[in-house]
Amino acid sequence: LPPSLSSYLVIRINDVQALVIVEHAGGFYNLYLSDESGVYYSLSLRDLVIDSDYNIDLELIEGLNGTLVANQYTREDTSDLASSIRTVISLDNGGFWEGLLPPDEDINGDTINCEPPNCSLHLHMDSTNYARLGVYSTESAPGIIVAHGTIGIELSTNPDLFISRDGGVTWEQTLAGSWGVNLADHGGLMVAAKDYHQEQSTVLKYSCNEGYSWRDFTFSSTDITVYGVVTEPGQHTTIMSLYGGSWDNFKWTVITVDFANIFPRQCDDQDYYDWRPWDERTESQCLLGSSITIERRKPQICCLNGRDYDREFDYHICDCTSEDYECDYGFARPMYDYYAPCMRDHAIELPNPCADGKNKTYMANTGYRKIAGDVCTGGEEILFQRFEAPCCGDDTLPPFFPPPNQPGQTVSGKVASKGPLAAVGALLGVACLMALVFLAMFIIVTLKYRATTRNYIRVATAEEPALFGSSQQDTPENLASMAGEEEDDKPLIP
Repeated sequence: LPPSLSSYLVIRINDVQALVIVEHAGGFYNLYLSDESGVYYSLSLRDLVIDSDYNIDLELIEGLNGTLVANQYTREDTSDLASSIRTVISLDNGGFWEGLLPPDEDINGDTINCEPPNCSLHLHMDSTNYARLGVYSTESAPGIIVAHGTIGIELSTNPDLFISRDGGVTWEQTLAGSWGVNLADHGGLMVAAKDYHQEQSTVLKYSCNEGYSWRDFTFSSTDITVYGVVTEPGQHTTIMSLYGGSWDNFKWTVITVDFANIFPRQCDDQDYYDWRPWDERTESQCLLGSSITIERRKPQICCLNGRDYDREFDYHICDCTSEDYECDYGFARPMYDYYAPCMRDHAIELPNPCADGKNKTYMANTGYRKIAGDVCTGGEEILFQRFEAPCCGDDTLPPFFPPPNQPGQTVSGKVASKGPLAAVGALLGVACLMALVFLAMFIIVTLKYRATTRNYIRVATAEEPALFGSSQQDTPENLASMAGEEEDDKPLIP
C-alpha cells in the first residue's frame, strides 16, 4: 500500500481473499475485500467503527463461513457514540450488507414495535463499554450467536442479551440486562453470569434449550463480582468455571461447576434434526454458492451430546444467481444504499485495452465479479461474465453496458452520458454502432439483476423441530484516493 495512507490493518488472509481495513482522510475507516488474486480490492463497508485503541467493531462469525457482523457510523459526527452507530450483517463474505431483524416480542411477551429498515437491532461490540462478551459464536455450535444489543434507529445504552439460533438471520431477546455467557456440550448448554458492569451476585443462570428458558443455580454463599465464564477449548464438556472476587478485600476466586446432572440421558439419533443456513432472498437456499445441511440437537429435548459427539454435515454445489456476485473493479453502490445496483465509479480509471489501436476486440465488463470463495457453477454465471466487444477507435474507451434496471452509462475519454445511444452515435462509426447496439440488446434481454427487489432476510430450515413454529473497487495503489467514506412439546430443563 502507498505511504500516503494513514494506516491499514489486515483482518484476514486465506486462500481465496484478503480483508483489509484502511484509514482515510478525516479518520474514517473502510473495509475492503480482495479478489481471489489479492491484487484488486472492492469497497465492502464504509465508515467502520474503530475506537482510539483500535478496537474494531467487526466480527467474523465462527461455524458459518462468510457471515460477518459489523458496526458503522451513519452520521458525519462520530463523537456521539449512542446516536451515530448501527449494526449490519453480511451472509456472503461482505458482498452485501443489511440491518439486523428485530424480534417481534420481548422476554415478557410484549410486542416490539420496530419496522425495518428504519428500525432494527443494534449490537454492542468491541468499541463500547459493554465489550466483555462482544458478539459471541463458536465452531462447536454453528448457527448460535449471542450478543448484547438495543432496538431502535441506532445503537443506544442499557443493552439486553439477544440470541440468534439461525446464524444471524433472526434474533430473540433472551435475558434482560448485561451478562457474561459461554456455551458447553457442543452448544447444548448455555451458562450466564451477571455482568460485572452491573452488580455482584451469588446466582448464575443456565439453559439446555438454546436460551428459550433459564434456571437459577446458586454458586456462592457470598456476593462475587464475576469477571468471566470459561470452559475448555472446543466447548465439548459440561464443566464451567467462573472467576472473580468480592469487592471487599478483593482476591481472585475461581469456582468450577459441572452441569452433567441436568441432562437426564444421552442423546440418540431421534434427538437431532437437519438445519440449513440460508438467505430467503435466494431461491436456491444457498450461501456462497453451496448448500450446507448441519446436524443439530432439537432444542426442546434436554439430552447430553457428550464429549465424543461428532456433528454431521452434508454439502453440495449450487447454480449461480445474481446473489453470488459483487461489484467489480471500478464499480460501486451508492453510499449506505446496499440494495442499489453496481454503477460505474468514474473516480477510478479503468485500463483501456483499445488505446494502442492494436486490438480489434476486448473483454467488456458487466460491472460484477463472483464473490471470493463462492463456489457456484452454471446457472446464470454466463450473464455476469466478461464478454467480447469490438474496439472502436484508437483513443476511445470501450463502452460500459449496464445490467437492466440501471441508468445507462457510456464512457468515452472523460465524457460520461446517461444517454448511451447519443454518446455512441457521436463518437463511433456506423459499423461499430451496429455491433454495440446488437451487444447491448443481447445483454439487456438476458441479464437479470435482482438487487433492487431484495427484502430483509428471513429464516427457513429443513425438517424443523416443532418448537420453531411458535463495491467500489480499486487496486492498493488507488485506495488512498477513495476517502470518506424429553420429549414433549415444550422446552425442558429438569
